[in-house]
Amino acid sequence: MTAAPSSLATCLAETETLPWLDDDVRRAISDRVELNGLEPLALWTKAEQFCDSMDIARRLSQSQELFLQNLGDAVAFHGNALNKNLTSALREAFGGRRPCLEALAVMVVGNQRVESRARWIIPRLQNLDEFLVERCMSSLIKLGGTSTIRGLIRYFPIANSLYQSKVAFILGHIHSDESIRSCLRLLRDEIDREVETLLLEALLRNLATTGVRLASVFMHHNPRRNELVNLCQAAATL
Repeated sequence: MTAAPSSLATCLAETETLPWLDDDVRRAISDRVELNGLEPLALWTKAEQFCDSMDIARRLSQSQELFLQNLGDAVAFHGNALNKNLTSALREAFGGRRPCLEALAVMVVGNQRVESRARWIIPRLQNLDEFLVERCMSSLIKLGGTSTIRGLIRYFPIANSLYQSKVAFILGHIHSDESIRSCLRLLRDEIDREVETLLLEALLRNLATTGVRLASVFMHHNPRRNELVNLCQAAATL
């Protein structure tokens, strides 16, 4: 359900009376009001046009990044009305043919908290595109449920250390008992030292007292490692 044109016009007019807003903020508000006023299919068309005009290999400007975020919020707001479009984008964009639209679809999944779609995002963590991977990690943290965590660690034993590092980072930002249990389980296996450090840090960020003991043992056996700084900083939050 979209807002009435009159209420949108009133909202825009009111922003003009606020002298402390700079031009970028005014533009962001204007964009959000405009997007929220579009019908679902018109909104999706606008999303496709914008995304296909972007070259994410050269990075987006701050204003473009903000507009993409506003698009993600607006598409997520329409929920079921755009589910088919969203699913199609997640399937067809896989492989980098429409990278910006792919990133938008990933963002929407996180905004909608549709955990069943985590399976579409997890394999993308192994993508080499930093722009996409950052949004995958953010969405998986937002999803953050048991099935998402189990999906992440399913590939952990056979994945490379880069994937494992990303998973450890995500677990450190999902504050739940399942995240703690997963970190402890993964630490039992023989893993790369840097990944081990990140998992210990994830435990500490989850305020797990078990993590303090394990981190102490790790620091005792690795007194000169640079990663200890992060562990000490994380431990200081307990």
